Amino acid sequence: MRRLLSVVVCFLMVLTASCIPMDVRAEDGYPTRVIHVVYDDSGSMIRTGGNPVDTWCQAKYSMEVFAAMLGAQDTMNIYVMSDYVQGTTAEPRLRLNGGDGASANVSKVHDMLTSAGETPFNAVRKAYADLAEASADEKWLVVLTDGEFQDAENMDDFFAGKQQDVKVMFLGMGAAAASIQADEGNHIFFEKAETSKEILNRITDICTRIFNSNKLQVDTDTLQFSFDVPMSELVVFAQGADVRINGLTAEDGTEVPAGVAPVPVRYCEEATTNASYTDIKVDTNLVGSIQTFQGDYGSGTYTADVAGAETLEIYYKPNVSIAVELIGADGSPVESMDALEAGDYTLSFGFVRTGSGEKVPDSRLLGDVEYTAKVTINGEEQEQAYTSGDTITLEEGTFQVDATARYLKYNTVTTHLSYDIFKNKGMELQVTDNPACVVDGKGLAGGGSPIVLKATLEGNEFTEEQWQDVDDLQITQPADEERITFRTEKGKEPGIFYIYPVMEEGKRPRGEFHDLELAVRASGKSGLESWSGGTSVAVQVDDQRSWFEREFDNIVRAAICLLVLLLILGYVPPFKKRLPKKLKKMPEISCKPNIPGKRLWTAKGRFSKNRLSTLIPYKAETGTLRFLPSGVSGVPVMKLKAAGGNRMEIVNTKAYGGKTALTIDGVPVSKDAKKNLRKSAGTIIKYSTKDTDYTCIPSK
Repeated sequence: MRRLLSVVVCFLMVLTASCIPMDVRAEDGYPTRVIHVVYDDSGSMIRTGGNPVDTWCQAKYSMEVFAAMLGAQDTMNIYVMSDYVQGTTAEPRLRLNGGDGASANVSKVHDMLTSAGETPFNAVRKAYADLAEASADEKWLVVLTDGEFQDAENMDDFFAGKQQDVKVMFLGMGAAAASIQADEGNHIFFEKAETSKEILNRITDICTRIFNSNKLQVDTDTLQFSFDVPMSELVVFAQGADVRINGLTAEDGTEVPAGVAPVPVRYCEEATTNASYTDIKVDTNLVGSIQTFQGDYGSGTYTADVAGAETLEIYYKPNVSIAVELIGADGSPVESMDALEAGDYTLSFGFVRTGSGEKVPDSRLLGDVEYTAKVTINGEEQEQAYTSGDTITLEEGTFQVDATARYLKYNTVTTHLSYDIFKNKGMELQVTDNPACVVDGKGLAGGGSPIVLKATLEGNEFTEEQWQDVDDLQITQPADEERITFRTEKGKEPGIFYIYPVMEEGKRPRGEFHDLELAVRASGKSGLESWSGGTSVAVQVDDQRSWFEREFDNIVRAAICLLVLLLILGYVPPFKKRLPKKLKKMPEISCKPNIPGKRLWTAKGRFSKNRLSTLIPYKAETGTLRFLPSGVSGVPVMKLKAAGGNRMEIVNTKAYGGKTALTIDGVPVSKDAKKNLRKSAGTIIKYSTKDTDYTCIPSK
């Protein structure tokens, strides 16, 4: 039973449209597939040595599975040997299109009855001729026979002369079955099964060799299975009298939809239309259900919801594509394969999840993986077959990689990559004419003659087309020299640059001029390729002005600095005399009554500066002092002037001359006083009336 299961699923994997063929074209998606099956319906398939055998039942049951698993783009034609006894004119007995649906195709195979005749090789000739004319990504000629062909010539020569795009799978069933020479390099495969029990094993071997039907381990108690690589297809095959496949569930509880209903397959009860075979053997154990899940399934644990199954097997197809990565000299992967620069790279191969580019980890589910690649540089195919880790030198031009990954022993995926390799080129700049910049009293004499540079591309002259892709010249000049600037001009003649000195018009040249060192750089880009180069240009400046013209700005600056200094000194002692800092704005006035019974009391005087005197440099500060309480009349305020040395002068002494009631430091002012009195902020000013004696010290 398990061998039968393996057979059915193997053939299922042959025909399902989601399988990735040996020569995958990644850009095409699912391949188109045409399968021509030569079905041996001879009597020996029903009775051998006078005894009934169930070989016919097993073969037909397998073809039902084929029909159930045809993809939408698949075509399977069945050529029945008994139809070709008289020649090769007969059409296939059945034409099955995957787009017609599994149920319809299974019914056609199930209902097909043949005459159980002979084994003419014409059936193989016809099946191959039709296949050779077919157009598909993948073509298979499958021959199932249990006897010698009646009209075969040299079968080895026949198959050896086939077209390269036709692949042959030949199974000889029985000790007397025909044999051919296998040639795996030419996609010719042969297996032989001498007993009916060996038939299923041989079919399994063939399917495993070419189409790699791989099983996942299923926990028989929980019906759980897991995988650590993404899958594109999961095939659930359950066999039992009352089996039901309800679906799959991911570990997060998400139900995995199948998209289509399970396809039942069942043994046939009729073997042939030939009435001679009334006693036939039927294998009634051949009952099952096949459910195919196609999509993009991430790694994880899944649970199969299956009931009534005697056996359960789950086959898988990894959803992987081969990826080619280039590692640069710095050890980092090249991020953009659309812009590859010439140089040395290390090739690195690996699997990625199809459609996403997500890297796939190493896994036992991929088996032993072998990567190889053929490299073509500028149309010349390299003799070396490259493997992962090899170093490759890319040259300017075209670079093509045909990479192949073989995994799970016989599975193969390939990819073809083509890139344009560019090489950044260096530009050389040479000064061909370097006139001096002549500076006179008006600016640049004669407007300034240009400096001429000649540009070449790695020693070669620029073409007109290349010159159009070159940008204007870039100049970097000393930051401390901006009086002479430079403008560039790309000449009409390829490779010629002009550098013009520029000074602002209408302004007299200022300061001294010295020779300059300019850094110039040119660049361009054509497609992915860029060009760049630079040089330095020594600019000679011929200053023809007189000493006074050159130093005029310095002279003006010196004069301004002197004036500023003189102005500042006008505010600094001793050049500017300031009133004593101890003068209080509101000095205290002590008032002592001369009338018995009255107490001593105090009042406030007022000192204020003349603001203008503080702002004018070199002018001594002036101010006024009211030393009597408000309301005491007849005595003018005291006018003060700074005398230096923290002293002050009373400049209105005449106003107090001859007034005996007023004393300054205990001395009345003389009536004929002419000089200013020089005092400190602590001088004692006293004025007496008949009622009160007033005393004021300006610093208190």
